[in-house]
Amino acid sequence: MDQAPKQERSRKRIEVILTTAENILLENGIDSVTIANISKVSGLKRTSTYKFFQTPEAIKAALATKYLMELSKDFSKRSSDINTAELSVIVLRTVEIIYDYFSSSIAAQQLVLSNTTSLPVTKEPFHELSSSVQEFIERNIELPEFFNNDGVFRVFTQIIISIFSYLSFGEVLQTSFLDVMAVDSHFSFALYGLASLLFAFVGLLDDLRPISPYVRITILFAMAIAL
Repeated sequence: MDQAPKQERSRKRIEVILTTAENILLENGIDSVTIANISKVSGLKRTSTYKFFQTPEAIKAALATKYLMELSKDFSKRSSDINTAELSVIVLRTVEIIYDYFSSSIAAQQLVLSNTTSLPVTKEPFHELSSSVQEFIERNIELPEFFNNDGVFRVFTQIIISIFSYLSFGEVLQTSFLDVMAVDSHFSFALYGLASLLFAFVGLLDDLRPISPYVRITILFAMAIAL
């Protein structure tokens, strides 16, 4: 689906398709999200589904986009009243808010975190999320003008999502955030590594001043991978 439909009837059909796909995902797993199953469960003709989504992957991508946009809005809302200059607290709250969203959405867990297939999701929803994270951090920490904010915070946000995926959070996400911090050494280690990374992002700014923005981002990204 290249763009949102203008007609109300079309919007309602898309809503039915996505709601049906989500229900199938929750009940039978991601592999069962097919156009045939969606048509069978929703009562829509296959041609109606194909009109908006040519492949099951396009439907899954639309759902993933929906979840990332929800997460972005949730992050902005929950971080709006947090004021602190402590980097460790900023990292903790950033991860906690994202953790809580996935903990409350099994469908988002399965599609965004557990899915092993790369979905054709556009960059916009992820950039929206990283922008929300960036706005939160920049509101609390003053960064120099030469800092390549956008690129770094996209990497920073991607690392958080990747940590959740890598550590197989399907089961862990059924536990409260603080309980996981207390009992899961892998998660705690990853979180401390993330905090160290953000400290490095800020602490190395002076050392990286003479270097071009592209090289700075490459160095910082390499540090992220090393963690």
